[in-house]
Amino acid sequence: MSYDPTTNFSAPDINAYVHLAYGFDAQKWQNDWKTGTKIGLNEEFPYGYHHAAAFGARIVYSTDHKENAPQKILRYALRLLCGFDLAHAWRNRRKLHAADIVWTHTESQSLAMLCVMRLSKPARKPKIIAQGVWLYDEWPRLNGLKRIFYRRLLRTADILSVLSPLNRDAASRLFPTQRVEFVKFGIKADYEPLTKASPEGRPIRILSLGNDRHRDWDTLIHAAGNQPGIEVKLATASLKHPPNASNISIVHPHTNGELFALFDWADLVVVALKPNLHASGITVIEEAVILGLPVICTRAGGLEAYFRADEVFYVEGEDPAQLRMAIQRLASDGARRQALIHKARQRLHDDGLTSTGYARRHVELSRQLLGHAAPTAVRPKTRQDIGAF
Repeated sequence: MSYDPTTNFSAPDINAYVHLAYGFDAQKWQNDWKTGTKIGLNEEFPYGYHHAAAFGARIVYSTDHKENAPQKILRYALRLLCGFDLAHAWRNRRKLHAADIVWTHTESQSLAMLCVMRLSKPARKPKIIAQGVWLYDEWPRLNGLKRIFYRRLLRTADILSVLSPLNRDAASRLFPTQRVEFVKFGIKADYEPLTKASPEGRPIRILSLGNDRHRDWDTLIHAAGNQPGIEVKLATASLKHPPNASNISIVHPHTNGELFALFDWADLVVVALKPNLHASGITVIEEAVILGLPVICTRAGGLEAYFRADEVFYVEGEDPAQLRMAIQRLASDGARRQALIHKARQRLHDDGLTSTGYARRHVELSRQLLGHAAPTAVRPKTRQDIGAF
């Protein structure tokens, strides 16, 4: 595994195990990243958790174990029954048992780790920061048995972490005795903004990306479809039928080069959303900000906790007329576009909305749980501080 051995960082005194979904094996992720097929402004290793090494944590990622057909069928059957991937978590239980603390990325991994903890009963129980993303949106639609099951598991977590203040409030209502923390998400940010040509004299070019279940494609299509002076590209796999609009096309970038070409083509990014609790769209917004594109976004999901109204142009949800007016206003106001870009990029760096900041926030929470003081010593990075796959 390659890694920069020259940067200094604090001596590791925390052993953190990062449990991710099957298919997010760190070695496979790194290989895809190197070939440019890991789409997005991604880190070399999953979600940048490895940056925690710079703050005194030794990181170990979950491993995708090879499986034959019967094993795969069993894993899928258990996942269907439980609602999370118990078999994948069980295969990684030794990493769980060896850790001081466990970090998870979504509720699927959180519930799986908490279940394995109860089943395996390790002699030394690690702390668990159980992150949830979609769970609190879906909670009202869960059947009674799953609610009881999930509630019993989640009550054993040391911290319930979420990516939105709305999710924090929902989780606090469901689990009033639990510690719930809003942890701001961030992505790889060491990119220079793209040099953009003025859209004067040609249609304004709009890019909208994402496959999240809370994207509101209908509102965007009704706002921009067949409108003069507007050209739209939708980078998504979630639309089953092409829009009935001559100025809107669906694209499917397969490499990062193709994705960057789309950002380079666009004048602004639009993120239209349905009501949600989990900051849907934050990754795309951060990508646009890093690459120097202004953003129009639905006021939903707690996104204003990340970017303010003078940094992202917010509109109300399910209102095509208001969204169309916002597009037209930015199309004709270059100074406003530049002001949004400047202020949003300043916010991103001031608030640490980067993968390094995201990893640092996990280390800070871990130190609180483990009673560790912030380290003062520094030494060169070594491969051992990243941990085993």
